[in-house]
Amino acid sequence: MDNRLLILIGVLLMGFVLIFIAHPFGGPGPSNAETQNWTVLAGKGKNDESLQALRFLPENIVIHVGDSITWELGSAEEHTIYFTAGELPPALVEVGPDGRDYFNPAIFFPSEGTTNDGTAPFSGGVLSGSEAGSESSSSLTLTFTRPGIYEYLCMFHPGMKGTVSVVPRDQPLPMTPEAYAQMGRAEAKPALDAAEKLHRQLTKPKVSSRPDGASEYTLDMVGDTKTMGSVMQFSPTPLHIKVGDTVTWRMLDYTEFHTVTFLDNPDEIPEVVNVEPQENGPPLLVVNPMAWKAVGGSVHSGSGYYNSGAMFRPEGELTPTYSLTFTKPGTYEYVCILHAYMGMKGTIIVESVKSAQASKSPILALVDYTSHTGKAGEADGIAVIDLNPHSSLFGKIMQQVSIGPGVSPHHIYYNHDGSKLYTTALGGARLYRIEMMGERIQQVIPIDTGPCQVGEDLYFTKDGSKYYLTCMGSHMVAIFDAYTDTMIGQIQAPAPDSPYIKHPHGMAVNEELDRMIVTETVSPQLDDPGASVTVIELSTGKALSTHAITKDGTGGSAPVEVFFLPDQPVAYVTAMFEGSLWAGVWDANTRDFQFTFVEDFTARGQGVPLEMYVGPDGYLYVSFGQPGGVNVYDISQPLAPKFLKTLPADAGAHHIAFSEDGKYMFVQNNLLNLDKLNAGTISVVDLETGQLAATVENLIKQGLEPASLVLLRQPKPKQNDAGMMPTAPTPAQGFTLHIDAKKHINDMPDQVVHHYCKGIDSQVTQCLLFDGDERNAHLIGAETIISPEIYGQLPEEEKANWHYHKDEIPLVDAQLPGLSDEEAQKVVAAIQDTYGKVVIFWEPGTPAPIGAPSITRPQSGHQMAEITIKAKDYSFDAPDQLEAGLVSVTLKNNGAELHHVQLARLHAGVTMKDLQDALATSPESAFGLLEWAGGVSILPPNGKQEVILDLKPGHYVMLCFVSSPSDGVLHLAKGMIRSIEVVASGYSVMVPEPKSDVSISLVDFAFDMPQTIKAGKQIWRITNEGEQPHEMTLIKLADGKTIEDALSFLQSQSPEGPPPFEMVGGMQALDHGKTGWAVLDLSPGDYAALCFVPDPTSGKAHIELGMIGGFSVK
Repeated sequence: MDNRLLILIGVLLMGFVLIFIAHPFGGPGPSNAETQNWTVLAGKGKNDESLQALRFLPENIVIHVGDSITWELGSAEEHTIYFTAGELPPALVEVGPDGRDYFNPAIFFPSEGTTNDGTAPFSGGVLSGSEAGSESSSSLTLTFTRPGIYEYLCMFHPGMKGTVSVVPRDQPLPMTPEAYAQMGRAEAKPALDAAEKLHRQLTKPKVSSRPDGASEYTLDMVGDTKTMGSVMQFSPTPLHIKVGDTVTWRMLDYTEFHTVTFLDNPDEIPEVVNVEPQENGPPLLVVNPMAWKAVGGSVHSGSGYYNSGAMFRPEGELTPTYSLTFTKPGTYEYVCILHAYMGMKGTIIVESVKSAQASKSPILALVDYTSHTGKAGEADGIAVIDLNPHSSLFGKIMQQVSIGPGVSPHHIYYNHDGSKLYTTALGGARLYRIEMMGERIQQVIPIDTGPCQVGEDLYFTKDGSKYYLTCMGSHMVAIFDAYTDTMIGQIQAPAPDSPYIKHPHGMAVNEELDRMIVTETVSPQLDDPGASVTVIELSTGKALSTHAITKDGTGGSAPVEVFFLPDQPVAYVTAMFEGSLWAGVWDANTRDFQFTFVEDFTARGQGVPLEMYVGPDGYLYVSFGQPGGVNVYDISQPLAPKFLKTLPADAGAHHIAFSEDGKYMFVQNNLLNLDKLNAGTISVVDLETGQLAATVENLIKQGLEPASLVLLRQPKPKQNDAGMMPTAPTPAQGFTLHIDAKKHINDMPDQVVHHYCKGIDSQVTQCLLFDGDERNAHLIGAETIISPEIYGQLPEEEKANWHYHKDEIPLVDAQLPGLSDEEAQKVVAAIQDTYGKVVIFWEPGTPAPIGAPSITRPQSGHQMAEITIKAKDYSFDAPDQLEAGLVSVTLKNNGAELHHVQLARLHAGVTMKDLQDALATSPESAFGLLEWAGGVSILPPNGKQEVILDLKPGHYVMLCFVSSPSDGVLHLAKGMIRSIEVVASGYSVMVPEPKSDVSISLVDFAFDMPQTIKAGKQIWRITNEGEQPHEMTLIKLADGKTIEDALSFLQSQSPEGPPPFEMVGGMQALDHGKTGWAVLDLSPGDYAALCFVPDPTSGKAHIELGMIGGFSVK
């Protein structure tokens, strides 16, 4: 094949190999320039160094003779630079004549000089810095004085290697420094992604039981050999076990060394190297056996030093393990001696056998959140989260329901008997009722609060008839009818009159005393802070007295919450700006409260005290936002609360909940997203040990700040008409949500099926299906509704029986009788991200169930996925992910050169790194790693075309094989290669095949197609029936020109005049048996279809073997 055709089209394999070898990824670098310095990073870290890419970045670099390279640390992890010069690398540790172990000085000490000619091994020593990215990070600069290929290693991390290719100064370089930096970032990503994926898999230990009742826990230290990603963290931590249990650590990481070390003194981590100075020569690097060898045995007796020794797993050898059995309760901290400075630490909490038998069932909490993602229209909402650290679902967001942008939900409350849930909101004049279906939110219904702005705290009367809402933005307390959720009154006492109500936030009620206390807090703009509380007569709504809450009388203390002790006429008040706690004691003679200052948080270095609770132990728990924590007080003497301890939490520690068994305290850490008060986490504190047991970060990682939390309760049974409690609940009770829908019976699409549904748990809802809504309607079937998490676990063949509600609901004329439009929309929103399976066992109109039950076929109204890929000079602008199935792919050529896009699926087990390595070292083999999936063929600048491809799930790559006419370098080599993930479709039913106007078969080596095709927009169905991959590149011939003219022009070394054709798109390469659809809008004229895919046997392009098809468009 002539070079002219190669350069213009750039898709011949042999030509591709030659060009790729001469021009690897990136634009050309300088030639005959002055010597320059290049930069290579040693490693890259992420997530506070807990994830590491153990790679040189970039791994391969081409430079000129006389150029230098500076290696810099890209993370806190230490590395070495050791050039082998073709020899076997030395051992890391050697045994000395005295029998002691020594670290090899040939590795640890740098060689003399700063130049390298490749004739002998060269050590750059150890790159070490105190912190990643700090100015103290070490570096190494070497100048290369001879052409050749220089291979080097990190001796600390097996598999971490790099290559420097040194070429003569008159040879062009393939890439610029900026392109190499971009390549380095691209090479780090799969390693860090792999490490992150592995880390997520470590959230639960492997557990097995022994005959004696004890358990064995297995914790893995992991890394990914293919990508060189490594996890520098023990996980899960803390790990809760019981006395007598055994923990085994397995070293599954081939790329690292680790230790598991329990220190006798946590502040004294032994050095790995004992340096012994010598009179002559460099010091000796003696291996410290206390750090490098196993110490302490296999039974931890409660104290002492225990060490696994250095754990490393050479490939092909057995997995190193280290086991400890714990015989005494306590909290045991451990570290990796080699990586303690990077935070590789863990905790084992050993409990008595009795306390370890706590339930592992989920502890579900409702959590308000506000969105701070910065995305326009991002909605605030409510989430259901599991907070039990022993649960397999810990930290998982079980459900997430949006309320609306700017709502700012703030405090969640149960009503007097736990049968209703409400949340106040800071945005606008709204309160919201949360309707639950079991453990799932069914809908969130807004309640108009009229003149009440910025609702804060709620109180429900004991008889359930009314509730009160403080209105911080309108200086009043609103009164609501609890049955109708309508406002029926308000309590006001305008300032400056005294008593007065101003910026009320906190509220507490003692109905026996007929008193309410509200705080004067701060304006919604957080200015004009108050310094008082006001006492109100509950029965009349009359303000009786206002009391100062300030230590020095200057004001601005901002009392924020008030809290009545159970069964005592004592109220506590927190003043957040002043950092103080006050007690108000009832005086029966004056029938008023006397308030006294009782605690100064600032004296303990604490600030912003907020919420108050009486814990399961009877103590008072007070959260404080700065620096974040919870103080515990003995309140046996209410006017002199005795400080006991501070429990851990994060910045902005705010609302608190306690587990039913009293084992855990849950703290929501955020106050209005204020600076230094917005950690955005939920702390789980073990109340037995006083230690932080776990932290939930799932919301804040999405840019969602938790605003409050409350644990889900089981609803209390209601009384029947006779005033008697109902009999014990049965599974048949609770099917109350009524939904009507059509197309649920295969042969009766217009039959309305009446659903009566209830939530079984947080992930499953079930519906009974009836043929009517009257009392004697027939039960004809059942529908099971499951979460996406359960759906993802189903076998692929089973998924075809399930429909995705987001797609199905618009197709079945769904109605929700008895609900307003707004309420119905809330229900639909709550269930649309779920999957349903319908089983019909009684077909309406028959006297009885006949035959076997049938599964309803899911409706096929799912819309085809659509993506647009923008080709630039030289990159693809495209999404990172798309759904599997039939996909509409549109290519827009926004560049100044010709471009196409070839989609190819990586074979199972092949990574992007594997492909890049193959392209760099053996391009011929790279194509064996790919499955050709089609794409849009060559388009001119400003060209646009759509194809429809059938994509199955997997890792894909987008490629452009066109070459630049200026230098002959493939666009692929300049950066037009991009990965894209094709994920299993959220809807199991295949989208119907598009209706085609023309059918074309690709065979070895011809186009089976019509000779005349109608002009205008059409869909061509293109199927590869040959054994080899084939493509269909379309050209339109210029007037009066022939196919021979076009081929002559392409093959000419020095063609004259403009090309006798123009590129008009087509279909990129499809593998044997694959079909794609090209959407074309061709004008009248003469055209040709060409295939440039190479024949692996002859090396010739298919066009040379006769795969040319001429046709006319009329």
